[in-house]
Amino acid sequence: MNLTAKQAKEMQHAIGFQACYAENGAYTPYRNFFEAGGALASWESLVEKGLAVKNRNFTGVYYSLTAAGIALLSEILNVKIYNQP
Repeated sequence: MNLTAKQAKEMQHAIGFQACYAENGAYTPYRNFFEAGGALASWESLVEKGLAVKNRNFTGVYYSLTAAGIALLSEILNVKIYNQP
């Protein structure tokens, strides 16, 4: 599945990923959201591909990765990302 560099970076940001926090090739996210305020084309594309879901709260729109999105990101980064928090 094709992702842009921007999408991959935003997906990493959504789960708080930084390579220095990956231990023994694994990472456990402490969050799973990307606060957007409004709809973003890069994330809407991820939603269409089933890699993210769109949610709303009092500040506007935020996105979260699905299990499929986490699995793809794990494959791209070559790091086991546990499906949490």
